[in-house]
Amino acid sequence: MSVSLSLTQGSTPQTSGTLTLNITGATAGDAVVLLNGTTDVTSSFDVSPSTIPASGPVIYTAKVGKFKGTETLSITAKLTDAGSPFTSNAVTSPIDTSAPTSVTIKQGTSSNTANQITFTAPEAGDVVQIFNDTTDITSSFTISNNNLNYTLTANATTFTGTEALSLSVYLTDAAGNVSNQSNILNTTIDTTPPNSVKIAQGAKPKATNLITFTAPEAGDTIKVFTDNTDITDKFTISNNNLNYTLIANPLSFNGSEALNLSVYLMDDSGNISKQSNLIKTTIDTTGPASPTLTSLSIIKVNQPVLNGTSELGATVNAYQDGNLIGSAVADAKSGIFHITPSSYVAIGDSTIHISSVDVSGNTSLQDTLVNFSIGGVGFDKPYSVNSLSKNYTLAYGQGIVAMTNHDDNSVDNVINFNSINFSDKSLNIINFQKAASLTSSQLKDLSLVYVGYFNRAPDSEGLIYWASRMSDGMSLKDISKSFFYQPETDNKYSSNLSISDFITNTYTYVLGRTPDAKGLTYWTTQLKNGAIDRDSFVLSIINGARASTGSTTDTQFLSNKSTVAYNFAINNGLNDVVWASDVMSKVTDAYSTVVDANAKINSYVNTASDIHSSEIMIKLVGIN
Repeated sequence: MSVSLSLTQGSTPQTSGTLTLNITGATAGDAVVLLNGTTDVTSSFDVSPSTIPASGPVIYTAKVGKFKGTETLSITAKLTDAGSPFTSNAVTSPIDTSAPTSVTIKQGTSSNTANQITFTAPEAGDVVQIFNDTTDITSSFTISNNNLNYTLTANATTFTGTEALSLSVYLTDAAGNVSNQSNILNTTIDTTPPNSVKIAQGAKPKATNLITFTAPEAGDTIKVFTDNTDITDKFTISNNNLNYTLIANPLSFNGSEALNLSVYLMDDSGNISKQSNLIKTTIDTTGPASPTLTSLSIIKVNQPVLNGTSELGATVNAYQDGNLIGSAVADAKSGIFHITPSSYVAIGDSTIHISSVDVSGNTSLQDTLVNFSIGGVGFDKPYSVNSLSKNYTLAYGQGIVAMTNHDDNSVDNVINFNSINFSDKSLNIINFQKAASLTSSQLKDLSLVYVGYFNRAPDSEGLIYWASRMSDGMSLKDISKSFFYQPETDNKYSSNLSISDFITNTYTYVLGRTPDAKGLTYWTTQLKNGAIDRDSFVLSIINGARASTGSTTDTQFLSNKSTVAYNFAINNGLNDVVWASDVMSKVTDAYSTVVDANAKINSYVNTASDIHSSEIMIKLVGIN
């Protein structure tokens, strides 16, 4: 009898566990065994048909769990009849009928990971499937694997957070074996971002620090951007039933920044909305600089007008004891303001606080303080200061003496007192008032008399005295005569000098040069015949040099001298006669010498203002 056995195996991992035995010439009911090498593995397979036919195919299907795919196989079929046994060819492909071990899945716990399912797989190469109950939702996730550590990330917009999910995972190996179901996670996932919002800015000028919008859902985190920069921390956010108001914080913006504002919403799951509409704008939440008080003027004794500068268009307010007593809007081009108090400033000592509110509604961070000491309406009281006069700078203008303390730079504005009594001297405010009534030209003429007789700039205290005498009606000629008989003059114009020497000295001190022959002859004649007295000669030389017949050099020389003298005494109020001589010593008709002299004056002002080298300064301001 001729028997033929042919054993074939499925060609894929999924079918390799199916063996087909084709039999020819056997006897029905013969016994067939499957051997792996010499080991009987027949019981590891299901056989169909169960009775071996004489001819035809017999299908052997490997039983679940009998093979892991790791065994070394060489399987043959062996038939034994009444005669000799017959053996088929061997099949050697691996067989895997063992399912992967089921896994334990977890869900991320933070807003950034709540959309992720993680687990560790037991083996490589398995296909991952995720189910919601019995529905395969694997396509709703992106799967990543790092050394068998799997992360399943829910795709954007796949879940809204409202679905009740019962998630589980199955693994299918290459042979098609499917693991048992993993544990079940009853949860929700949100991968749908909030809807974008439409933002609006508050109206100009005072509400531009407000950004408003209505949110589509509760609980979202708000992010504010300018271009790509997150500036959320520059706003305070409030929410009233999903109506949001973003208020720019104080000092966060100064109005000069070009802002391109937009808002994003981020929900609890970390989903971010699309960008809102864009607002190109500016925001100002920085208060203006404190207003600067430039001067005070008097309408009534206790109603001083506050003059100064502030931010353009700002509203400047004046307060006394917390009460508003006046306000004005700073000029939109110059920033100049004038505040006339609507109520009287109290008699005695008081302080007015001045603040600015800009067009965006921001108030200056610090007030400007103006101190007043106001006397009675009779102008008959002295103002007493328990300190040496050298510790102060006095600036008189329009009925007010601004007293600056060199120690702390505090300023007290003294109004309606007839004098100021220091511990070492008394100053007559009435003289200040009279001197300030003169024009700058009159004061420069008086200054030149000082220069001519004393060869120095006037000291401010002395100049103010003689200016008050001029205001009372004393002529410049009479003042000049009075100067001639001063001890300081006698050192330069001694009565013992010959006419020629007297004229020469006068030219030297007044014009900075020796007399020309013609001038010497002319003035000698005038003095000899009594047409001019020596005590008025200095003024005659000044007037002659400034006349149309005088030389341009002499005219410019005197102009430069009077400019420096005026700056020394009137503008800066210096009194030291040594300094007065020094600043005039190098002045000529050249303008550069005026610049140099003014630099010296500035240096002496710094010295006089220093508490360690303090000197009194008495300035007149607002001279016409």
